[in-house]
Amino acid sequence: MIILPVGQADSEVRRWPWITLALVALNILIFLGTHLSERDLEVKIDAKGREVLDYLTAHPYLTPPQSLLTLLGPEDAELIQQEIQSIRAEARSESYLAAIPKDEQQQLDRLGGELHALVQERPSVRFGYVPADPRADRLISSMFMHGGFSHLAGNMLFLLLLGPFLEDVWGRLLYPAFYLVSGIVAALAHAATDQGSLIPLIGASGAIAGVMGAFLVRLGTSRIRFLCIPIVFLPTWRFSFHIPAFIVLPAWFLEQLAYAKWVPDAPVAWWAHVGGFSFGVLLALVVKAVRVEEKVIQPSIEKDISWEADPGLQRAIDARASGDFDRARRELSKVLAGRPNDVDAWRNLFDTAVAQGDGAEAARAAQRMLDLYRGMNETTLVSQSIDEAFKHARHYLSPRYLLAAAAERERQAMPEAAWDLYQILVERHVDDPMILKALARMAELRHQWGRPEEALRIVDFALAHPACDATWRKRLEPLRSGPANPGARLFVPPPPLVLPALGTKPAPPQKAPDPLRSTDTYERPLTAVPPPPKTLPAADDEEFTIERF
Repeated sequence: MIILPVGQADSEVRRWPWITLALVALNILIFLGTHLSERDLEVKIDAKGREVLDYLTAHPYLTPPQSLLTLLGPEDAELIQQEIQSIRAEARSESYLAAIPKDEQQQLDRLGGELHALVQERPSVRFGYVPADPRADRLISSMFMHGGFSHLAGNMLFLLLLGPFLEDVWGRLLYPAFYLVSGIVAALAHAATDQGSLIPLIGASGAIAGVMGAFLVRLGTSRIRFLCIPIVFLPTWRFSFHIPAFIVLPAWFLEQLAYAKWVPDAPVAWWAHVGGFSFGVLLALVVKAVRVEEKVIQPSIEKDISWEADPGLQRAIDARASGDFDRARRELSKVLAGRPNDVDAWRNLFDTAVAQGDGAEAARAAQRMLDLYRGMNETTLVSQSIDEAFKHARHYLSPRYLLAAAAERERQAMPEAAWDLYQILVERHVDDPMILKALARMAELRHQWGRPEEALRIVDFALAHPACDATWRKRLEPLRSGPANPGARLFVPPPPLVLPALGTKPAPPQKAPDPLRSTDTYERPLTAVPPPPKTLPAADDEEFTIERF
C-alpha cells in the first residue's frame, strides 16, 4: 500500500511562492550536480576498501593506520585493535613473528591513506555536517545535500505541500530565514544526541520539519489530501481522502519521537526531525504572541498585492454602474489612448458596449481582449472571453477573430467547437481570402474524422476560390490524399459539412441580443444560406444539407 500527501483542500496562496520554488530548484540542481560524482566515488571507495581489507587480512600482524580506524568508527576500531593484539600475542608466543616488516606496514599505511582521501572527496562528506567534526558552514550546506532520488523526492514533496502556504502568510523575509534557522537547529539537535558520530548529516528534512511545526500552529485547521494506492501493481485503482493538519502533523511528530527512542541506530536522523519540528512550533507561537504578522508582515504583503484602479477607469466603472454609458465610453477611450494594452479597460469597454446593445463595438473589444489574453497565456480567460463574445456579439465577429478563436479551441482539445467556428467563418465571409486558412484546417479535420470524400470536397471548394493563388494551391493539393501529420484518428461523429456558394453576400448583422437573456454559446441566427453551387461534386455516401446560421 502507498499513501502519499498530494495537496490541500480549500487552500490558496495570494502570490507565487518564489522562495519555496527557489528552494526546491536549488535542491534539485545541487543533487543533479553532485549525484554522478557521488556514485563514481562510491564505486572507487568500495574497490579501495576491499583492497585495504584484503591486505590487512593477509597481514593481520600489521598495525591498522589511523586513517582507516577513523573511517571505521570507535567501536569497530576497538574490535580490530583487540583482534590484532591477540594475533600478535599468539604469533610471538609461537616464535612465528620476530619483527614486523617495515615495507609491509608502509604499504598498508599508504592504502589506508588513499581510502581516506577518496572518502573525503565525496560531496556528502565535504558538505555534510559531521557531529565529530562540527563546522559552521556545513550547517547550511548539509541542508541541500541528498542521498538519492527517493530522499530528494520525499523532502521536496513535503516542502511543496506546506511551504507555499507558510510563505504566503509569513512573507519572503521571515519565511526563508526561518527555514534556514530550522535546518541549523535540527542539525544541532542531532549532533547533541550523537556527538562522536563520524557519519555526515545530509538532507532538508530538518528544515522541512520546522516548516511542518510552524504550519501546525499557523494553519493547523487546513485539510491535507492523501492519495492511497492499495495495490502497488494496480495504480489506476486508487482513492483520496482528507485529514486535518492538526491530526496528521502531531501524529508524524510522535512517530519520529518513538523512532528516536526505540530505533536509534537506524540511518535516519530522528532527533533532527524532532528538533526542527519543535523549533517550528515554538517560533510560530512567538510570532503569533507578539503579532508580527498583523503589525509587520501582512501590511507589507497587502501593499504588494493590492490593486488600485486608474482614476479614469474607475470613473468609467462608476458611470456604467449609474447607466451613463456614453460617459463610460468617453472615459474608457481616454484610458486606452494612453494605455492601449490595458486589458481591464477593454474588458469594461466590452461590457459597456454589450449593455448598450452595440455589437460592433463589443466585437472590437472582444478582439483586443482575445489578443491580450493570448499574449498573457491566460487559457481560462481566453476561453471565457470567446464564450462571451459569441453570446453577445457573434454576428459582428471578424474573420480574424473567428480564426484565432478556432485555433484556441483546437489548443484546448475541442475540435468539434473549432469546426463550428471554421464553418461560421466560411459561411459568413465566403468572399474573404482568410477562409482559405479555415478550409485547409477543415480538410485536415475531415481526414482525421475518417471522411476523406468530404475533405476532397472542401479542397475543391478552396481551389475554386478567387483568392486561391499558386502558393495556396501548393498547400491545398496534398490535402486531397490526407494531411502531412494526420495525428490521432478521432472516432467521433463529425459535425455536418456545409459549403456556401461562392460570390454570395452574408446576411446583414443583427442587433446584439439582450445581455440579460441567456442564450447558447453557439446559437446560430435564423438566416438562410444559399445552396451550394451545382458544380460541387456530390458525395457518394450521403446527401449534404445546408444548416442555418
